[in-house]
Amino acid sequence: GFVWIPESVADYRRLKIRPRKLDASPRAGLTHGTVVFANHQSYTDVLYFTASASATFGFVAKDGKVARASLLTALRLACRFEVPSTAAETVDEASAACKRGGLGPLVVFAEAAKTNGNCILSWPAGIGKGFANSGESTACVLEYSKTGAYTPHHTTGTSMFRHTIQMLYQPYHTLSAVWLTADDVAEALKSREQGADTPATIRKVMGRAIPGIVPVATTGVQHADFIKYWSQTQGRKYVKSH
Repeated sequence: GFVWIPESVADYRRLKIRPRKLDASPRAGLTHGTVVFANHQSYTDVLYFTASASATFGFVAKDGKVARASLLTALRLACRFEVPSTAAETVDEASAACKRGGLGPLVVFAEAAKTNGNCILSWPAGIGKGFANSGESTACVLEYSKTGAYTPHHTTGTSMFRHTIQMLYQPYHTLSAVWLTADDVAEALKSREQGADTPATIRKVMGRAIPGIVPVATTGVQHADFIKYWSQTQGRKYVKSH
């Protein structure tokens, strides 16, 4: 279990933005339809955002559109290891639906795959085509413990049941959440390099929030293809010639 989950606001000096005018608190200003970009490592991400923000979730497809999901569907989608070709809504459309329906903030797992927390995968190029509502955007970077018999990172093709059982081998796990406020995101966008698009800028500043996490060129689709290959090879037997 997770006994205590510390939450904090990212240090503006790490983000390389101007100091905030007012002190901020984690999850400040979250409302229905607010877009929260987050890294993705386990189905426990879904449990955290449900408990802390009563969120709706957006799982990104290859074309940058999102599949909007409530808790039970999100738990199922968080355990998959393939990236669908398309989904029903753009980020803005999903955000607007959450706002109209009072469905809480929209947490977007923009990497389209899960990682071990050491990097932020490249986001699908199409995600920016349906995302113009940057004025109501925040971000959150989750960091789990990386030591012990088994960590919460769900990066191999094990089932949700098996993953949960293996996590129970460890008496407890740690999780911390570092939040970027809407003002942080707006300031980063204001000072971005010429020609940089909005999603790339948000991803870049997320990579500065916690030491040791770096944006990489690998995409979620490439990662999913590797997991598929890895899963297929686990049951094979190889004969070594002498």
